[in-house]
Amino acid sequence: METPTVPMIILDEIAEDKREVCQSLLSISRAIEGHINTFSHTVDLVAHIRQYAEAVEIPLRHTARDHEGKGSFGYEMTQRSKHGSWLASALRDGSATLGHIDYLIQCLTPKAMPGLEGFIETKKIQDAIDLFEKSFPNARFTRNSIAHKSEDQADPKKAKRNALKEGEYDYGMKVGEGSSAYVEVYSGDTISISRRGYEGGDASLVSVSIGKESLSKLNQAFGLIISSISPLVEKNIEAAYKTWLSDRGIVLPPDQMKKPKVW
Repeated sequence: METPTVPMIILDEIAEDKREVCQSLLSISRAIEGHINTFSHTVDLVAHIRQYAEAVEIPLRHTARDHEGKGSFGYEMTQRSKHGSWLASALRDGSATLGHIDYLIQCLTPKAMPGLEGFIETKKIQDAIDLFEKSFPNARFTRNSIAHKSEDQADPKKAKRNALKEGEYDYGMKVGEGSSAYVEVYSGDTISISRRGYEGGDASLVSVSIGKESLSKLNQAFGLIISSISPLVEKNIEAAYKTWLSDRGIVLPPDQMKKPKVW
């Protein structure tokens, strides 16, 4: 998918009572599309790293951990190779991108943006949100854990609150009695990370996948978003475009003036 280029300055020509909503919808939809394009590149990068590692028979599971207290962590690191670091970096970026898309989609609701009525089909937007949340239930949690790791680890109280408590977890990990641990595991196309503890709840291990299936789900959600935007928005932008051209004495061939696409 690709959003055709429309000079953002022409939005100033839209009638004032419709301008803000049109500007916001165009900006948010383009931002979502930009993040999806970034995610697509990350998916390709993860696939290339995995293919190379398999070709030269390098194990790629990469684990980062910090722990405190007594007892054993009970999980052996497979390999800290540069290839594992490449995978970790790519999966972190992909996970953060999913979190940013989550925040942007939530902006496309009447509650977040008053005045949307008549400009979008709210059911389709809700369908897009439901699809995203079903496909990526942990997107925001993993993004926040990655984004706030340094801040959390610098504060002993936050570090303890956001660390896994003793117990058994995925990948055969076991946090020993009396210990706590902050964990990141990068395996295949999946990142698993300690979820920050909120509202008194304990931290937990949550995962997201950075692969082709995830990209397909993102494109489905974006398709719903684009189809939800009312023709009224496009008509206002088209009218503003014609005014903008006319004011500058620019004359386009009739076939280009008929319907310059916005989305």
